[in-house]
Amino acid sequence: MGIVRDSLPPVPEDKEIRAKNRARNEEQKKVKEDKKAKVARKVQRREISAKNHREAEKAGVAPPPLLRPRSRR
Repeated sequence: MGIVRDSLPPVPEDKEIRAKNRARNEEQKKVKEDKKAKVARKVQRREISAKNHREAEKAGVAPPPLLRPRSRR
């Protein structure tokens, strides 16, 4: 059987770097989640708009305008 070596003691500079990286990663994760939530809200609004449009057409009423994504220029 082999001998297990102890790990090196933590270096204070490494601890500070890890803390900064962790904070930055959390910020990036929050931004990413916010973008996903925004996309989900837009999709839901589009679905509701399309549903209202179909229902208005069935009822013979002038349909409300559809929400369409803006073109990227």
